[in-house]
Amino acid sequence: MRRWIGRAAALGVAAWLAGGDALAQGRCAAQARADALEQQGTRARAERQDASARDAFAEAWALCHGARALARLGLAEKALGRWLEAEEHLAAALATRDPWVSRQRTVLEGELARAGDHVGELLLVGEAPPGAVWSIGARTGTLPMERPVRVAAGPVGVTVQAPGFTAVTREVPVAARTVVRERMELARVPATEPARPAAAVAVAAPVAARAVVVREEPAVPTGMTRRERAAGMFRVLGGAAGGVAVATLVATVALHVHRESLINGANGAYVRDMRCNDNNAHLETDVQHCDAVHGPGVEADASLTPWVVAGYVVSGAFAVTSGVLFAVAASRSREERVAGLRCGGGPGLVGVSCGYSF
Repeated sequence: MRRWIGRAAALGVAAWLAGGDALAQGRCAAQARADALEQQGTRARAERQDASARDAFAEAWALCHGARALARLGLAEKALGRWLEAEEHLAAALATRDPWVSRQRTVLEGELARAGDHVGELLLVGEAPPGAVWSIGARTGTLPMERPVRVAAGPVGVTVQAPGFTAVTREVPVAARTVVRERMELARVPATEPARPAAAVAVAAPVAARAVVVREEPAVPTGMTRRERAAGMFRVLGGAAGGVAVATLVATVALHVHRESLINGANGAYVRDMRCNDNNAHLETDVQHCDAVHGPGVEADASLTPWVVAGYVVSGAFAVTSGVLFAVAASRSREERVAGLRCGGGPGLVGVSCGYSF
């Protein structure tokens, strides 16, 4: 609060001196007209015609520079959302010793604080070339800035330019009751492009920015998307499953061939043995002999057949898993949803689910 009053002290003192003794007594040459305008503005405020009220209070202030008219002008501007002007005029009125202002001080200070809730400060920083000037709305100045400029909270249009450099026009977001430091750096005009004179800053239209902007922007993610990474993972898993299926199948075929070789060898020996083909030979020694001849084939059939069957089953399972994983990878690679079979991971960590979409 003291800072606002301090900033408006110069305006308040100027108003005090401009009115002289007549202001101290609440009178001036056009006091009657000024009082009538204040009454007109008060009636307009009561009817919620804040724009008309502001015009009346502004005219009354211009006539006699009364602190009461200035305070009422600030209140009308606050109702219109002209926060910066409202803060300036309310603070200037509070800097005087006007009796009416003194009686209404508590109310006016509260309104000043509420206007300040919509005002922030902007400070332009950076290396300023000689002759660099800035413009914020109707206000202009030179760089570097000595102190922040008070602005209405929200997007604030800023233009900075200097002779021999390309002008920069930018909108800077300013939050209420904060000081925003915005770095502005100008780029030299290329040799083929004529320099824009700095004197045109007040009237020239905003020029497209071609400056080196140092504000950090969010990094744009690069590389594969999540969908592409998932498709790649499923392709790798599908290839691994296919490799296991092929290796298992080769080993199973080799075992199957070995089993058949043992069985065929035992059957051939059994058939060729005359003692085993003589239907009249039923001696115990003949039976034991034939069992020994036929035994390797029976043993091979009993011991190797389960492994052969299991090998074919495992190989087939891995082959099916490989096909499903490649199908999942293909579906993940598509950007648009299309009709057909779609597969995905789950349920669980190692499961796979498929569905048909129309």
